[in-house]
Amino acid sequence: MWSNRPSFLLLVQVRQTQKAGFIIPLALPVLDATLRSWRDSLEFWESIFPGFNAQLLVKDKLKISSHFRLSQVFAWGLRLLAELRRYGPYEFVHVDNGEQQVSIRLW
Repeated sequence: MWSNRPSFLLLVQVRQTQKAGFIIPLALPVLDATLRSWRDSLEFWESIFPGFNAQLLVKDKLKISSHFRLSQVFAWGLRLLAELRRYGPYEFVHVDNGEQQVSIRLW
């Protein structure tokens, strides 16, 4: 369900029955700015050095480095992050085995 308010935090929460749990907050605007700066840096180096992707990617039999650029991977990550933020607050992972509970949610 789409929400009018975008999410700003990714919360990873771990709870244990015998010990105190903890929450790891990740600010999504900071992650967005970081991914954008990495993408811009990669675009810069890819334009100066045409073989830059081949140097960074592992040599493999499928020749993946010739099919896409690393800056495209960061662009796809930015699109995915934007779509996740548009959903608004929701919990998309919840695992409970009786002793431990892990949840990942957008807030």
